[in-house]
Amino acid sequence: MKITFNIQKSFLVLMICFPALLFGQTVTLESNTDMNMDGLYFWYPDPKAPVYLFNANITPKDDCFDIVNGYAFLTWYKGGMNARNLMLSRLKLGTNNWVTIEFPETNTLYNTVYNGIDYSKSNGGDSHRTTSIGISGKDGTVHLVFDQHTQDLNYRVSKKDIAFAPDDQFVLANFLPKQNYFKVGEPIVSCTYPNFITNAAGELILNFRIGTSRQGDMMGAYYDGNTWSSLYTIVKGNNATPEFNHYGDLYYYNNTLYFCGSIRVKDSPTVYNQGVYFGQSAGQHGNENWKNIAGNLYPIPIADLMSPFKIAEPLPTPTSSMTSSANLVVSSDGSLHFSGQVSGVGYFHYYNSPGGTTLTKASSPATINFAAGDRIYSLRSVVSTGRFVISSSEQNNNNWRDDFSYFPPNKFANMVSKYYDGKLYMVASEYKESDKHPFRFLTFDLGIKNTSVKRQLDKNKINMIYKQKGTSLSLEWEYSKPVDVLMYNAVGQLIAQEKGGIK
Repeated sequence: MKITFNIQKSFLVLMICFPALLFGQTVTLESNTDMNMDGLYFWYPDPKAPVYLFNANITPKDDCFDIVNGYAFLTWYKGGMNARNLMLSRLKLGTNNWVTIEFPETNTLYNTVYNGIDYSKSNGGDSHRTTSIGISGKDGTVHLVFDQHTQDLNYRVSKKDIAFAPDDQFVLANFLPKQNYFKVGEPIVSCTYPNFITNAAGELILNFRIGTSRQGDMMGAYYDGNTWSSLYTIVKGNNATPEFNHYGDLYYYNNTLYFCGSIRVKDSPTVYNQGVYFGQSAGQHGNENWKNIAGNLYPIPIADLMSPFKIAEPLPTPTSSMTSSANLVVSSDGSLHFSGQVSGVGYFHYYNSPGGTTLTKASSPATINFAAGDRIYSLRSVVSTGRFVISSSEQNNNNWRDDFSYFPPNKFANMVSKYYDGKLYMVASEYKESDKHPFRFLTFDLGIKNTSVKRQLDKNKINMIYKQKGTSLSLEWEYSKPVDVLMYNAVGQLIAQEKGGIK
């Protein structure tokens, strides 16, 4: 083995103190705090009561959590079943002081008949009626859309400059009354699955469905820091044979807007969702032309979704299905990663080389949640044991490893997370036999604070360059056998993970 150093003396301590920075990405749990909040969970003491439709989890869920400008924002529903108020909480990162606003609006539960059960009499919950939040960095407004499942729009917005205002101004009085419109005179009806994203210009884009589960349209609108645009149809539901609807969201990565999802077809043996569909916008709002993975352009509204935009079919049989839509993550090198779960089968993973049109089919430990540094990450909670795991793989690859494993004192019922500046922030609800689930706030350091670290692995040698303010540190190790991983052991000694074991 040969070790060569080309290093300034002042950086020797840096190398010794931060071996994980140079030799691998080690995830650590930085903090785990009680938020002193009890979120709504659809539960009654009577086990025979029809408590919920679709799922018992309602909060925290989906698009309710964001990290912007050094602040964490969470919108949620207050527990228990007799409360259900819309709530908004804000935390300045690095502190433990959550500031919370309680709104008069409540989750309305499910007020109709479904599959022969009258939920209006039992007060059963509807797990689709989640909360969504968008923070405008352009004018400091907070946008909330909530309690939506084919209902008229429920929308709350703050006055300008409230998102990052002092705590004594982050109050209910600085929010406008509930509206059923974005633009005056243009009410929105039959709204479902709202989802906020932010583009490179700091504009908010909201996508949602208007219509039913098999004939609805995927809509878009954007907020430019002053006003909302009119609505535009991105994907048109098909009212002819076969009747189908697109299930999916917009995504924004590397200054590019995408859509990804699946379809649900009426009277299909695949009862729920099928296929993976993908498009890339030619503009920043989604109201321009869209291109498929082959680069062919199509104007909106996209009516012929099934042929040009279908990229994969993960279902092994005609009766297999996905109960949720496919998810998209784009890693820093531009490779696309599509993931999701097939009922009774497991999780799928399709990915390409940057710019490539051919997908590699693989599997993953769970849905792929985000990309950071040169890796992609998945989060999963093992229901049977309560174990929570963070796994990662190299981008443009499918070599998964478990980076962090945790057995919380109480099992997580649900969790939402956001990657921000080298760390993963997560709000998790703890499971209890109750309609009130306590929230915890967790911070994980992913060990990738300095993304200038570069690693190149060939058959017999590893070269690594660490750059800091123009000063370079070069390290070279050579081995007589192929090396898979370099790491430090518990006492700080350098070891090499060779093929076939530790040497």
